[in-house]
Amino acid sequence: MSIELSMIKLLVIRIFKRTILFDSARLPIIPEVVTHENAPVEMLQIS
Repeated sequence: MSIELSMIKLLVIRIFKRTILFDSARLPIIPEVVTHENAPVEMLQIS
C-alpha cells in the first residue's frame, strides 16, 4: 500500500510540475504566481 501511494504521489508531483512549467511558458507575464517554492513558505507562515 505505502509503495503504491508513494508512486501515485510522485506521478501527481510530476504532472503538477509539468503543468506549472507549461502554464509559466504560456504566461510569462506572471512568474510570481508560478513560483511554487514560495507557496509552502507562505502556507507555513499562515498556519
